[in-house]
Amino acid sequence: MKSKILPKNRASWRMQKVCLIVMILIVLILISGCNNQQSQNEELNNTSNGIKFYNQEENIIEENLTELNNEIKEEANDSNLTVETNSTKEIVDFEKREEKNEECKLIMFHNGRGPMCLEQLEFLDGIKNEFSSLIITEYLTTNSDNLPLLYEMESEYGSSEGISDNFGNLPISFINDNAYSGFDNTVKKGLLSDIEEVCK
Repeated sequence: MKSKILPKNRASWRMQKVCLIVMILIVLILISGCNNQQSQNEELNNTSNGIKFYNQEENIIEENLTELNNEIKEEANDSNLTVETNSTKEIVDFEKREEKNEECKLIMFHNGRGPMCLEQLEFLDGIKNEFSSLIITEYLTTNSDNLPLLYEMESEYGSSEGISDNFGNLPISFINDNAYSGFDNTVKKGLLSDIEEVCK
């Protein structure tokens, strides 16, 4: 004889089955959440280690730049002036420097690709025919060999005019005892005024 399952028992059995499935899903979600938390903790540890490594590297770079800066100051005390270009050094005697009208010289530090750097280069290119005696010396900041000279000049000048008063934007230009940071209409007028004063 076959036993019949009452509909009430079927509902109870289905309800138990649904509860079991829901409980399994909750357990899986909790396990997944724990794994995500563990992954996040590992990522935080990796990020923390990366920051520590970065800070150590930054300190080493600062120490090396300080040493290079001191070496440059020692060289400046010699009877010759060392002029750095992008990849070579040129030694110029002080007497020859005066003969070349070095007062009509603009020193520009830039990265060669930023919008303000490119705008200033275009501006200078546009006025070079009008001021043929202007000597423009460019230093790429992407070349770490040029940075000690930049830092030395920043220290010598103390502050800059233009977009930033603390040399916070490129390009950084030096002319006629003035320093400019960034490039906009104000900097353009200041550079033009200084160029007219020292080059005519």
